[in-house]
Amino acid sequence: MLFLLFFISLVSFGQVDSFKDIQGISSLDQFKRVMIENNYQFTEEEDGWIWYGINPSKDEDDRWVSRYWGGYNTSTNQWTLQYSEGLFNFGGYEDIFDEVKERCKFFKIVKFIGADPQLSGEYACYSCPESSYKGKIGFRLYENTGIIRHFPEE
Repeated sequence: MLFLLFFISLVSFGQVDSFKDIQGISSLDQFKRVMIENNYQFTEEEDGWIWYGINPSKDEDDRWVSRYWGGYNTSTNQWTLQYSEGLFNFGGYEDIFDEVKERCKFFKIVKFIGADPQLSGEYACYSCPESSYKGKIGFRLYENTGIIRHFPEE
């Protein structure tokens, strides 16, 4: 029993796991604050995206790997969170999605096409009047990853 409690605390330690954490992301500074307060570490800036991961490490091809990612695009002011499949759920993805479905209003399905096939696809998007970000928040699953994406107002 003690081992199980210890393991559960390790699995849930440090990821963004509530809508309260993300509803205030309205700027790069606020994004960085949420990442730092939830124990994400800066990994790199690439193609206008700033990336943070939990316990990131380099693989044999010198690429960053992590089960939990947060990224912010400095040109479009959009952000994304990615949760690889965890023991009980997608590491906070399901908790945030459930909270958004309860507190926000479904907007529509938005099809996003980008260079990364993991991020490209259909998102169920919601309007959340309590949030300070401008735009919609979208959710999708891709293989073993839960993705939350901010769609700024156009």
